[in-house]
Order: sequence, then structure tokens, then C-alpha cells
Amino acid sequence: MGLDLTDDEWAEVRAQLGITPETNRIHTTLGVYNGLFRGKTWLKRNGVPTAHLRQHIAYNRTMRFGRCLLVDGVCLNRGYLTEERVEDVLQELRECPIVINRDTAPYW
Repeated sequence: MGLDLTDDEWAEVRAQLGITPETNRIHTTLGVYNGLFRGKTWLKRNGVPTAHLRQHIAYNRTMRFGRCLLVDGVCLNRGYLTEERVEDVLQELRECPIVINRDTAPYW
């Protein structure tokens, strides 16, 4: 696809998510759109293996820059959402977690 994070960006993401070289699991990624659909938060849900996560994040930051990207409950890109809205969504997820434990490819 040609999209990638720099090595420094990837190192920062790995630190935020606690990813080590041995990490091999499915990460829950949520693309949160600005606004509501039928009164509910509109989410794009994916389960992404660690091996695909770097490009998945790069794609979302570049091609879906307006939506918020949450990975395993950590906000990696706020998009057009306000900080307050991101905190509201994170609170919703603490109350009703979304966990995806299978690869949902294709993600894009």
C-alpha cells in the first residue's frame, strides 16, 4: 500500500500500547466518526494482528485523518473530534468495552 509510520512514530506507538518484539495478538481498533448516527456513536471496528498494525495505523492517519483512531483503548489520532468528545467515547468504552479477538481483514 505504500503507507507507513516512521521508525520513531512506530516506536512511540509501541511504547503507548506496550508492544514488545514478542507481541503477537489481535488489537482492537476503533475508528470513531465525528457526530452520531441514530443517536449513537458511529464506529468502524477492526481486529488487527500486531504484524499488520503499523500499516493499519499509517493508513488510518493518512486516509482517514478526520476520524479518531483508538487502538486497545488508547487514542492514537484524535481526528476532528474534540478532546472532550474523545474522553466521552473512552468513558463509553470503559462502561461497555468492545474487544475483537479475530483478524477482520481487510481493514481498509
